[in-house]
Amino acid sequence: MKMGDHEIPLHAVVACSGDGKFIAFAHSNKLRLFSPMENKFIPLSESSSSGESSAATSTNPPRGHTGVIRVIRFDQVGLRMMTSGDDKRLLLWDCRTGKCIGWETLPKKVSAGRIAPDGRLVVADKTGDAYGLEPKSLQGVPNESDENGNCSEEKTGGNRNASKPGVKDDDSGFSDNFLLGHCSTVTDLEFLTVGKGKYVVSSDVEKKIRISKYPNAHTIETFCFGHTSFVTRLDRASFETQDGAKIPLLLSGGGDGTVRLWEPSTGRLLHTYRDGLSTNSNQTGQIAAPVNVENPSKAEVSVSAVMETEKKTSTAETSKEESKKPETKLEHPTY
Repeated sequence: MKMGDHEIPLHAVVACSGDGKFIAFAHSNKLRLFSPMENKFIPLSESSSSGESSAATSTNPPRGHTGVIRVIRFDQVGLRMMTSGDDKRLLLWDCRTGKCIGWETLPKKVSAGRIAPDGRLVVADKTGDAYGLEPKSLQGVPNESDENGNCSEEKTGGNRNASKPGVKDDDSGFSDNFLLGHCSTVTDLEFLTVGKGKYVVSSDVEKKIRISKYPNAHTIETFCFGHTSFVTRLDRASFETQDGAKIPLLLSGGGDGTVRLWEPSTGRLLHTYRDGLSTNSNQTGQIAAPVNVENPSKAEVSVSAVMETEKKTSTAETSKEESKKPETKLEHPTY
């Protein structure tokens, strides 16, 4: 796909808001937003293909993206959407109006991103660094807004980092709060609440899943090891115990063709799904039951009749069994 003199590779991304009111999808650098409830597309400004400049100024938002869009994420309430990708632009959209309400130029191409529960825009790049931005620090974001999100005043450039403790200033005026680092490209980010603890989960192309405390992500809670190839996706899951409590779990998918279910509080592998078949971590034919983190002394937790409490787990045996299976070598995802 050509845009001016530049060749843009084909790439597709789809995302849905948590309440199901919006569906966004991107093909290369083209972004569309659809409202199933209203059965219509919400107009968004898009990049120009006729050579017209799409550069942003301190007062004018960019006309969409000029490079491949890698990240589309909605906030917790489904009112705002974040997009970013190879053009190093981070755009924040109002889903109800389709208006770009904030933007920033990042130092590197973005490979993963997520809007945190506290509203911070967390992005990670291909070098393995993840950092967070306060929405109010973006260009174009209103200083004040009413209940309907109407802007009373907008930021008009300048160094948004001035006098902010713990925030790095650089020559471009870009404000970034360093969150965590991997030794390879970060492929996905997710946020979890386990008991009273808040965590950020990150994955990379070197098979690792890291669970860190949030917002102090320098404190690593645990790692989830088990994938035999790069990890591509992370997502939240949960099940309800007999006493009605919900225990948070973590799902991951990767280039090894598996979807894995983890206990995030310990990093323990509970179940592995491969090619329509499933195996559990203790080889008993049943899913290993996680411990109730609210009350660890109560081991009697169950999702259904087939889920029983296990006494011992052996992830090493599982890894040994999986290593015997022939597997196709896959290339790392391109960012």
